[in-house]
Amino acid sequence: MVVTDLFQWEQNNYLVVADYYSRYIEVVKLETTTSRTVVNHMKSVFTRHGIPSVVRSDNGPQYTATEYKQFAQKWNFEHQTSNRETLAIERKTRWKRSVLKFVGVSQHTHR
Repeated sequence: MVVTDLFQWEQNNYLVVADYYSRYIEVVKLETTTSRTVVNHMKSVFTRHGIPSVVRSDNGPQYTATEYKQFAQKWNFEHQTSNRETLAIERKTRWKRSVLKFVGVSQHTHR
């Protein structure tokens, strides 16, 4: 299972994708926060690490858009939205912000 969320830090937008079991986390700086941008990055992650059976997110517009629903169907994973998960994701996001401050953020930006 993978959890995903968008967050802002120092006026920049980031996408976090975290494997729920291994605790592996990827964070990428985004120029836009459209559903298409989120889908393209998720495809990149899944191509490198495999397609999870379940992806959880909040009910943000990027994750409830038709484009994201079609992505989930085509790539054959179950997309679950849950407000309960939002709290866990936000805790991870706060932790990730602390790490970003400590190590700096990659200049690699996805469009």
